[in-house]
Amino acid sequence: MEITWTSTAMYLSQSKYILDLLKKTKMSDAKPLTTSTATGHKLSLSIYASPTIAHWAAVKRMLRYLKAIHDQGIVYKHSPLILTAFADANYARDPDDWRFTRGYCIFFGDNLVSWSSKKW
Repeated sequence: MEITWTSTAMYLSQSKYILDLLKKTKMSDAKPLTTSTATGHKLSLSIYASPTIAHWAAVKRMLRYLKAIHDQGIVYKHSPLILTAFADANYARDPDDWRFTRGYCIFFGDNLVSWSSKKW
């Protein structure tokens, strides 16, 4: 985690970690992508519960996405003291185990202070 302070805000990022990961996986020269997943694709467990070519393609796509956003992060700045929460759930269900995903995020002013995503 990298922290950069300014007179008005604190900036958190993991740029160095992402760049090191890209180098370790030999994806430093890969073309960056602006989306993390292809629309309409769902990964499924194989019959033998081992990764497939589709799984590897998804990992490579995620690494290419990380390359595009490696310099982004979270900014914490002075803002009004208002507590706001958002929640969502995906009842489309996972095709392998029929469980759903739910998540939430909580803001204190303009700053994200807590979040979670969990499969049930």
